[in-house]
Amino acid sequence: MGNRKFGILLFIVLMISAFSVIADDFTVSVTPVKDKISSNESAIFNLSIKNYQGDDRFTLSSKDPRWSLLTKPLTHFTSGISIKNGSTEKTTVYLTPVDLAAGRYMVGLEVTASNTGKTKEVLLDVTIGSYVAGKPVVAVGLELVPAVILPGSKVSIKVNLENKNNLNLKNLSLEISSDLINKEESFDLAALEKKTVEFTADIDKAAKAQDYNVNVVVKRGDETLGKASAVLSVLTSLPEFKKEITRSVGFLKSIDELTVINDGNARIIQTVKVPVSFFNKFFAATEPEATIIKEEGKRYLAWEVDLKPGESTRIAITKDYRTFTLIIVLIIAIIIAYYMLRPSLKVKKIAIKAIKKEGGIGELNILLKIKNRRNKEIQDVKVEDSIPKIAELVKEQYIGTLAPSSVFKHEAKGTILRWEIGNLEPKEERLLRYRLKSRLSILGAFYLPKVKVKYKEEDKPVIVYSRRVKVVG
Repeated sequence: MGNRKFGILLFIVLMISAFSVIADDFTVSVTPVKDKISSNESAIFNLSIKNYQGDDRFTLSSKDPRWSLLTKPLTHFTSGISIKNGSTEKTTVYLTPVDLAAGRYMVGLEVTASNTGKTKEVLLDVTIGSYVAGKPVVAVGLELVPAVILPGSKVSIKVNLENKNNLNLKNLSLEISSDLINKEESFDLAALEKKTVEFTADIDKAAKAQDYNVNVVVKRGDETLGKASAVLSVLTSLPEFKKEITRSVGFLKSIDELTVINDGNARIIQTVKVPVSFFNKFFAATEPEATIIKEEGKRYLAWEVDLKPGESTRIAITKDYRTFTLIIVLIIAIIIAYYMLRPSLKVKKIAIKAIKKEGGIGELNILLKIKNRRNKEIQDVKVEDSIPKIAELVKEQYIGTLAPSSVFKHEAKGTILRWEIGNLEPKEERLLRYRLKSRLSILGAFYLPKVKVKYKEEDKPVIVYSRRVKVVG
């Protein structure tokens, strides 16, 4: 029983271990070799990577621009480290500070697997020590005039220097740095000499309204011999947005591009307006979409624009009359084409209920209207109509209208009626009439056939049809 429990426990431990290996594709470990350095030295670390996945290549990188990264061998940095599945590879990492002050730094080193894209980061703890061996001292004083300023203005910088040593100091550098001002100048100081160096700097229009620390450092090589600082206060500036407009014109189309710029040093929310006429507002498309406002009887395209300092945005106003013009031209063309191409002869069939039979349709009066729409004569007009088999022609006298020239039976169409009208004068209209009765009471709806009309126009044969007629019982 005890052996069985031990076996189960061993199986669980092995499963957990296997899962840990599968879950962790690779591991990274670091051993410091030299982690306390001066500002002109390199920190050294031994790096070990164990690969639990398939054969892969691992690359090293650092997102901290203040440190220069190299490896030994160099190919591990330039080409990556190839590691087979289950193997471990080691490399030596060199970190060199770039212009950093003394202090402790945690430098992030990223190890990335090329095949999977997975990245692990390790932190390298590096301490940069200060060089304190009897260095000469330079007293530094800093004056800013004015110390409170509007963005876009000039500031005068006066640096007072005094060599406190009875030594001549050559090849010194004066560095002025801040978020707004960065200048550098080389100079010499004789033993115990006092000197004043002056600069003028332009403050950016987009400088934020806040206090800025302006720092001055005197160096000889990498040694700092003296430093000073002062505060420059920038006030808030909220001007109207600056607007720049460019226009491009094409056929029945124009595009105005409006660039809106915040020249101030704080976030500004303003309404940007562009005049627009009542007519043009229907043809103006904007990006972004504008609202139309009315002020003092005038209409404007308006946008609420929110810009941070120095930001700009683009507004496009497109006035396109091409679609409107095209629609008008098409309408005119369709109307002209309709009147030019429509048949000269118009035929219309009308059914009038005459007698009802057993709740349905018993008899119908049929009217055929034939009209010459042109200002020219139409020759040899012949009309043909048919009566479905469910009905028959009622024989009667055709008083006041032309009787059919012929009436005969057709196996498929039923009863055929034909009229030979002859010529129609310009604008002349003829009315033909006949009556039909149904063999049975017709309930519901049915359609009467189209009327067919043949004629000649300038000796050319033409055929036109009427519409079918719907009859509802």
